[in-house]
Amino acid sequence: MNEIRIRPATECDAPALSEIYNYYVLHTTATFAEYPLNSDVMRRKLLEVRHDRLPFLVAETEDGVTAGYACADRFRSLEANRLAELSIYFAPEYTGRGGGAPLVLELIAKLRSDSYYAGLMAVVTSDNEPSLRFHRRLGFLDAGIWKRAAYKQNKWCDVQVLRYPVIPEIQ
Repeated sequence: MNEIRIRPATECDAPALSEIYNYYVLHTTATFAEYPLNSDVMRRKLLEVRHDRLPFLVAETEDGVTAGYACADRFRSLEANRLAELSIYFAPEYTGRGGGAPLVLELIAKLRSDSYYAGLMAVVTSDNEPSLRFHRRLGFLDAGIWKRAAYKQNKWCDVQVLRYPVIPEIQ
């Protein structure tokens, strides 16, 4: 990918973000959602992420095309929780072109500067080797496997859970 620009997502991005996400809903097991979401739902998700003091970032091409996005959601909804969960999706024509790493590293930097969330979790289907390699290359550590976590596209899906220590652990 040529140069990308990373910026905070705005409500105006919702149509492009939902289009990117819906590709994965309809054609992959990267998300366990089974029904496409409309831009109003994506807009609400963006507002919820902001409410929880979490980053929602967009990767744009030089000519202003939304290539992908990354956001962090609360991993669990209980009050004392300090873990966030990573979601990263790129339009198919922009995957594997180098835009993901800067996007995730910027998201991690924003989490780190806030000092509220201690860790970032990634929940990846076990058969998604490119995504697992990507996360491990960025420093995510294996944290467990959930067997038969979902049933999608006529098959059972295991997931690999990975974690990134946003606040470095004290040894």
